[in-house]
Amino acid sequence: MSNDHLTKLQERDRAIRKARDEMLRRVALWLTERDFQSTGIGHFTRAVGERVCHIGFQKLRSGRHVRVSSYISDAAEASIDGPRSNDYELPNSPNGRKYWFAWSTREPDIARCVAEYCDYLKEVVLEWFTQHT
Repeated sequence: MSNDHLTKLQERDRAIRKARDEMLRRVALWLTERDFQSTGIGHFTRAVGERVCHIGFQKLRSGRHVRVSSYISDAAEASIDGPRSNDYELPNSPNGRKYWFAWSTREPDIARCVAEYCDYLKEVVLEWFTQHT
């Protein structure tokens, strides 16, 4: 592999990570507008009575994919696992909707991805929290 090709790949990966981080910044803002608080890098919580709702974002090294996990914990440190985004990226997702969690460095793709993550959080995760708290 030539140095020029390697340099282009590294620049592309940096640009993708920058776009990913911008997308996550916007999703984080959406969560904080819904009373979630950032409690660490990629981790958000909201107390509901004696339970705490958790949403976590796992960035993979390549910068091309972000997983969302969720769970509820209580004072006794018991927890209930919630939905995971991987299950909803497939045509046969549990709610019948395939969410598009992909982006490029272009603003329209970043905006669409933000909308998809926020829809997923609202339609799946927040609804699941409502049913279990």
